Amino acid sequence: MAPKTTARPARPAVYLTVTRVSPEVRAALNRGGPVVFLESNLLATGLPANRARRALASMADAIRAAGAVPAVIGVVGGQVTAGLGDTEVERIIRSGTKLGPSDLGPALAGGATGGTTAGLTLLLASRLTPWPILATGGIGGVGAEDPADVSADLWILSRYPGLVVCSGPKLLADARATLEWLETHGVPVVGYRTDRFPRFFLPDGPPLRHRVETPEQAIATWVAYRRFSGSSLLLVVPPPDPAPPELEGWAAAALEAARRLAATGAEVTPLFLRNLAELSAGWTIEANIELLRANAAVAAGCARALSQGQTR
Repeated sequence: MAPKTTARPARPAVYLTVTRVSPEVRAALNRGGPVVFLESNLLATGLPANRARRALASMADAIRAAGAVPAVIGVVGGQVTAGLGDTEVERIIRSGTKLGPSDLGPALAGGATGGTTAGLTLLLASRLTPWPILATGGIGGVGAEDPADVSADLWILSRYPGLVVCSGPKLLADARATLEWLETHGVPVVGYRTDRFPRFFLPDGPPLRHRVETPEQAIATWVAYRRFSGSSLLLVVPPPDPAPPELEGWAAAALEAARRLAATGAEVTPLFLRNLAELSAGWTIEANIELLRANAAVAAGCARALSQGQTR
């Protein structure tokens, strides 16, 4: 007698319509054109709404000026969307919801809307192309006070392929511990015209072993690395604006105030950023926008070099 077989359950409809790609982004990917992926958490929680719109427009302008296509990734109504339009951008801003890799399943199943972190954006972009290039401001890192607090961004970098252009870890992270974590887990960190691992607004982090001067050199390094590994390469760009000498003092005061007010650990970062913006009279917000634009321009140059096969 033949063994009993159990019919497979029907696949939930959510998995059949999980991704929407804008016509412009799809066309660029299909022809092998230069595309730069952008995270959307800066819209949801990273910046005040009006500044977030300006930052996104500035990044998109820098990418287009270099001949590449910007592709903002987010989750809208339970759908992963690559190439957000104006209406979708506004929905993510209104949501105020940050989505990391561990939030993706519940967000899709529940029809949620939210901004994707750098790590989740890279994960999703790697499903759209085997050569994703992502521009962001800073990545999450190893906690400055708790080394067990390791951002999911780092784990994604170690497990998914991509070229991620950023200005190092965010201010709340331990730059040296973050760099050591990346090197231990096989993620190459390369300085773009710098010998130091930047600390977001601060250029004077720990020394780096590798440096490139041009997007073409960055792509050559990435292509060579990808022959043997499936993890990402982190290309770090020093911040374009010099930080005021008071910045580290402002950061310490902002963090202390955030800890007093935060009900949960997840509330510390947004409170810290808000406090820091107030203490700096808005300097950190404007510097963040300039940093995002600069990183987007570098990423666009890399995307163009990749699409043209320029690896000198």
